[in-house]
Amino acid sequence: MVAAGRLTSQKGFDRLLPVWSDVVAEHPDWKLRIFGDGRDREVLERQIEELGIGDSAELAGFTRRLHEEFSHASLYVLSSREEGFPMVLIEAMGMGLAPVSVDCKTGPRHIITDGVDGHLVPQNDRSALAAAMSDLMADAQKRRACGDAARHVVAERYDAGAIAERWERTLAGLVAAKGSERDTLATRVLTQAGARIAMLADRKPRR
Repeated sequence: MVAAGRLTSQKGFDRLLPVWSDVVAEHPDWKLRIFGDGRDREVLERQIEELGIGDSAELAGFTRRLHEEFSHASLYVLSSREEGFPMVLIEAMGMGLAPVSVDCKTGPRHIITDGVDGHLVPQNDRSALAAAMSDLMADAQKRRACGDAARHVVAERYDAGAIAERWERTLAGLVAAKGSERDTLATRVLTQAGARIAMLADRKPRR
């Protein structure tokens, strides 16, 4: 199982590790690797030691080859307290990894369909997160089905070609429209563009 992100409170690794200590007791052959660096590294290292999970949980540091790590993993877990538009989640799903994610106000709930291409669990519900992780860890067939569905979702919604095609259709409709209809379509296009800009701005690193 993999997770990735800055080692800060926002990403919630401090609450993932206690959940992992519960889950790995039932699935002792599994490993958790957390990729990324940040100011909370020493705190998380102490937490791993205190929980006694050093044999199964690893802070693997920053890597430029995250896609390769995804290709060797079986599940992706996102434990964030908040997210904008989590590209790393889409990248993991695009590699066919079934995701388990905390249901942030924005982000994962707009990407994952619970029970179809992954699991969404409520914020601050340790037992629900543990149960969702354990459910997929215990069932290889379900993992494959969710992973296949996740890959399909990413290809359909987030592939660059698919996005470009949708914009072309929208702009073609704008050009063809007349009068008030054109004004309405223009407003819709500008609203979509503004939402995209806001989403990208929200992905800037937080200090």
